[in-house]
Amino acid sequence: GILYFGCEGAVIEFDGISWKSIDLPNKSTVRSLAIDEEGIIYVGGVSEFGYLQPDNTGSLYYISLIPQVPEEKRSFPDVWSVNIIHDEILFQSAERLFRYKDNKIVTLELNDSYHRSFVIDNTFYINQKGIGLSSIINDSIQVLPKGDFFKDKEISYMSLFADGIILIGTRRNGLFLY
Repeated sequence: GILYFGCEGAVIEFDGISWKSIDLPNKSTVRSLAIDEEGIIYVGGVSEFGYLQPDNTGSLYYISLIPQVPEEKRSFPDVWSVNIIHDEILFQSAERLFRYKDNKIVTLELNDSYHRSFVIDNTFYINQKGIGLSSIINDSIQVLPKGDFFKDKEISYMSLFADGIILIGTRRNGLFLY
């Protein structure tokens, strides 16, 4: 019964009657939100990502995960997508994918991805410019079979179409079945 919105500098909470602002520490614009099965809301912003946690009165406040990122990996632009696979949270920027699991961050480098990533049937998908449709395989980002077909196409949408078939919508090149 509560709605959450990403905006400039904060996550906005609306309970149907009143609005509440949950500020991010660097006043980062919020680009993405995701909620897990336990109700934890994860937040991706400009050079920032973390989650919302209740205080002792039940009001939510923001916890940044940036302190867990190695210093040399903290420079990155917008976190355009937040994806959840079981107990793993994936924060995706154009240059890096941050994997959060068991209170630890692992960083995977990307080759200038487009702004969106997707999870279908517990598989993570991302399209990298000049490389193509990729996934996490053996703890690294690897191009999928025939994924290079999408290397110059911006994927805007992915959804399960039928058993083992994914519908892919591109920004300028139409629809495809993969």
